[in-house]
Amino acid sequence: MQWVGQLLNTSYVKTKVIHLLQDPRVTVHHRMGHGKTNLKVFRQVAGQVCKQLDTNVQYANDALSNNHWLQGRYMRVKMEEFHLDPVGMTQKIYDFIEINMNPQIQRWLFNNIPTATSDKGPTSETLHLKKNYRMPAWKEKFSGKELFQVETICKDAVHRLGYKMFAKNLLSRNLSRSHFNA
Repeated sequence: MQWVGQLLNTSYVKTKVIHLLQDPRVTVHHRMGHGKTNLKVFRQVAGQVCKQLDTNVQYANDALSNNHWLQGRYMRVKMEEFHLDPVGMTQKIYDFIEINMNPQIQRWLFNNIPTATSDKGPTSETLHLKKNYRMPAWKEKFSGKELFQVETICKDAVHRLGYKMFAKNLLSRNLSRSHFNA
Protein backbone atom coordinates (compact mmCIF):
# COMPACT_ATOMS: atom_id res chain seq x y z
CA MET A 1 0.00 0.00 0.00
CA GLN A 2 2.80 2.47 0.70
CA TRP A 3 3.86 2.81 -2.93
CA VAL A 4 0.28 3.71 -3.84
CA GLY A 5 0.59 6.95 -1.85
CA GLN A 6 3.34 8.15 -4.16
CA LEU A 7 1.22 7.39 -7.21
CA LEU A 8 -1.81 9.20 -5.81
CA ASN A 9 0.12 12.26 -4.68
CA THR A 10 0.56 13.66 -8.17
CA SER A 11 -1.34 16.52 -9.72
CA TYR A 12 -0.85 15.46 -13.33
CA VAL A 13 -2.34 11.95 -13.07
CA LYS A 14 -5.91 11.31 -11.91
CA THR A 15 -5.53 8.00 -10.11
CA LYS A 16 -7.98 6.22 -7.87
CA VAL A 17 -7.41 3.08 -5.83
CA ILE A 18 -9.93 0.36 -5.09
CA HIS A 19 -8.59 -1.73 -2.22
CA LEU A 20 -10.28 -5.14 -2.41
CA LEU A 21 -10.14 -7.05 0.87
CA GLN A 22 -11.55 -10.17 2.42
CA ASP A 23 -11.77 -11.58 5.91
CA PRO A 24 -8.23 -12.66 6.84
CA ARG A 25 -9.59 -15.98 8.09
CA VAL A 26 -10.79 -16.71 4.54
CA THR A 27 -7.34 -15.91 3.14
CA VAL A 28 -5.67 -18.18 5.69
CA HIS A 29 -8.18 -20.93 4.88
CA HIS A 30 -7.35 -20.70 1.16
CA ARG A 31 -3.59 -20.56 1.71
CA MET A 32 -3.69 -23.65 3.89
CA GLY A 33 -5.57 -25.74 1.36
CA HIS A 34 -7.74 -28.63 2.40
CA GLY A 35 -5.19 -31.06 3.80
CA LYS A 36 -3.99 -31.50 7.32
CA THR A 37 -1.31 -29.04 8.38
CA ASN A 38 0.60 -28.85 11.61
CA LEU A 39 -0.27 -26.01 13.95
CA LYS A 40 3.17 -24.39 13.68
CA VAL A 41 2.83 -23.94 9.90
CA PHE A 42 -0.75 -22.80 10.35
CA ARG A 43 0.31 -20.09 12.83
CA GLN A 44 3.13 -18.97 10.54
CA VAL A 45 0.80 -18.58 7.54
CA ALA A 46 -1.83 -16.79 9.63
CA GLY A 47 0.84 -14.45 11.00
CA GLN A 48 2.13 -13.55 7.53
CA VAL A 49 -1.34 -12.99 6.08
CA CYS A 50 -2.62 -10.92 8.96
CA LYS A 51 0.50 -8.85 9.47
CA GLN A 52 0.53 -7.75 5.83
CA LEU A 53 -3.22 -7.09 5.78
CA ASP A 54 -3.14 -5.14 9.02
CA THR A 55 -0.13 -3.09 7.86
CA ASN A 56 -1.86 -2.21 4.59
CA VAL A 57 -5.15 -1.29 6.26
CA GLN A 58 -3.44 0.78 8.94
CA TYR A 59 -1.37 2.59 6.32
CA ALA A 60 -4.51 3.39 4.32
CA ASN A 61 -6.34 4.57 7.46
CA ASP A 62 -3.42 6.83 8.42
CA ALA A 63 -3.11 8.16 4.88
CA LEU A 64 -6.84 8.95 4.74
CA SER A 65 -6.64 10.76 8.08
CA ASN A 66 -3.55 12.81 7.23
CA ASN A 67 -3.81 13.60 3.53
CA HIS A 68 -6.63 15.73 2.17
CA TRP A 69 -5.60 14.90 -1.41
CA LEU A 70 -6.44 11.22 -0.81
CA GLN A 71 -10.08 11.88 0.02
CA GLY A 72 -12.26 10.63 -2.84
CA ARG A 73 -9.36 8.76 -4.43
CA TYR A 74 -9.40 5.63 -2.25
CA MET A 75 -12.19 3.09 -1.84
CA ARG A 76 -12.12 0.01 0.38
CA VAL A 77 -14.34 -2.88 -0.71
CA LYS A 78 -14.82 -6.17 1.12
CA MET A 79 -15.28 -9.31 -0.98
CA GLU A 80 -18.20 -10.20 1.26
CA GLU A 81 -19.99 -7.03 0.12
CA PHE A 82 -19.75 -8.27 -3.47
CA HIS A 83 -21.28 -11.61 -2.54
CA LEU A 84 -24.16 -9.94 -0.74
CA ASP A 85 -24.91 -7.36 -3.44
CA PRO A 86 -22.90 -7.89 -6.64
CA VAL A 87 -24.84 -5.39 -8.73
CA GLY A 88 -24.99 -2.73 -6.00
CA MET A 89 -21.28 -2.96 -5.22
CA THR A 90 -20.37 -2.88 -8.90
CA GLN A 91 -22.50 0.25 -9.27
CA LYS A 92 -20.72 1.86 -6.29
CA ILE A 93 -17.36 1.15 -7.92
CA TYR A 94 -18.50 2.62 -11.23
CA ASP A 95 -19.77 5.67 -9.36
CA PHE A 96 -16.43 5.97 -7.56
CA ILE A 97 -14.45 5.92 -10.81
CA GLU A 98 -17.01 8.27 -12.36
CA ILE A 99 -18.03 6.03 -15.24
CA ASN A 100 -21.57 5.05 -16.17
CA MET A 101 -22.18 1.32 -15.88
CA ASN A 102 -23.22 -0.17 -19.19
CA PRO A 103 -26.57 -2.01 -18.93
CA GLN A 104 -24.89 -5.04 -20.53
CA ILE A 105 -22.59 -5.30 -17.51
CA GLN A 106 -25.55 -5.18 -15.15
CA ARG A 107 -27.30 -7.92 -17.18
CA TRP A 108 -24.13 -10.00 -17.14
CA LEU A 109 -23.92 -9.69 -13.36
CA PHE A 110 -27.56 -10.72 -12.97
CA ASN A 111 -27.05 -13.74 -15.21
CA ASN A 112 -23.62 -14.92 -14.10
CA ILE A 113 -22.96 -14.11 -10.45
CA PRO A 114 -24.23 -16.86 -8.14
CA THR A 115 -26.70 -15.78 -5.49
CA ALA A 116 -28.41 -17.63 -2.67
CA THR A 117 -31.82 -19.08 -3.36
CA SER A 118 -31.99 -21.78 -0.77
CA ASP A 119 -30.34 -23.10 2.34
CA LYS A 120 -28.52 -25.57 0.09
CA GLY A 121 -26.11 -22.88 -1.03
CA PRO A 122 -25.54 -20.53 -3.92
CA THR A 123 -27.18 -20.98 -7.32
CA SER A 124 -27.70 -18.65 -10.25
CA GLU A 125 -31.47 -19.07 -10.47
CA THR A 126 -32.40 -15.78 -8.84
CA LEU A 127 -31.37 -12.15 -8.96
CA HIS A 128 -31.64 -11.59 -5.21
CA LEU A 129 -29.70 -12.80 -2.21
CA LYS A 130 -31.46 -14.17 0.83
CA LYS A 131 -30.88 -11.83 3.74
CA ASN A 132 -29.41 -14.54 5.94
CA TYR A 133 -26.98 -15.93 3.36
CA ARG A 134 -23.30 -15.55 4.17
CA MET A 135 -20.10 -17.09 2.83
CA PRO A 136 -19.39 -19.52 5.66
CA ALA A 137 -17.04 -22.16 4.22
CA TRP A 138 -14.09 -21.22 6.41
CA LYS A 139 -16.26 -21.52 9.53
CA GLU A 140 -16.89 -25.19 9.00
CA LYS A 141 -13.42 -26.04 7.67
CA PHE A 142 -11.35 -24.78 10.62
CA SER A 143 -11.08 -26.95 13.68
CA GLY A 144 -11.86 -25.22 16.97
CA LYS A 145 -8.13 -25.00 17.71
CA GLU A 146 -7.37 -23.51 14.26
CA LEU A 147 -10.18 -20.97 14.56
CA PHE A 148 -8.89 -19.92 17.99
CA GLN A 149 -5.33 -19.62 16.64
CA VAL A 150 -6.24 -17.61 13.53
CA GLU A 151 -8.45 -15.25 15.52
CA THR A 152 -5.80 -14.76 18.18
CA ILE A 153 -3.14 -13.99 15.57
CA CYS A 154 -5.43 -11.93 13.35
CA LYS A 155 -7.49 -10.13 16.00
CA ASP A 156 -6.19 -6.66 15.09
CA ALA A 157 -6.95 -7.09 11.38
CA VAL A 158 -10.30 -8.76 12.11
CA HIS A 159 -11.37 -5.88 14.36
CA ARG A 160 -9.92 -3.11 12.18
CA LEU A 161 -11.96 -4.37 9.23
CA GLY A 162 -15.16 -4.79 11.22
CA TYR A 163 -15.41 -8.57 11.22
CA LYS A 164 -16.84 -10.54 14.11
CA MET A 165 -14.86 -12.96 16.28
CA PHE A 166 -16.21 -16.49 16.74
CA ALA A 167 -13.58 -18.69 18.36
CA LYS A 168 -14.88 -18.35 21.91
CA ASN A 169 -18.47 -18.56 20.79
CA LEU A 170 -20.50 -21.53 19.68
CA LEU A 171 -22.15 -19.28 17.10
CA SER A 172 -19.17 -19.80 14.79
CA ARG A 173 -20.77 -22.95 13.45
CA ASN A 174 -24.07 -21.16 12.77
CA LEU A 175 -23.59 -20.79 9.03
CA SER A 176 -26.44 -18.32 8.57
CA ARG A 177 -24.89 -15.84 11.01
CA SER A 178 -23.03 -12.94 9.45
CA HIS A 179 -19.28 -12.76 10.10
CA PHE A 180 -18.90 -9.08 9.27
CA ASN A 181 -20.58 -5.78 9.93
CA ALA A 182 -21.88 -4.36 6.67
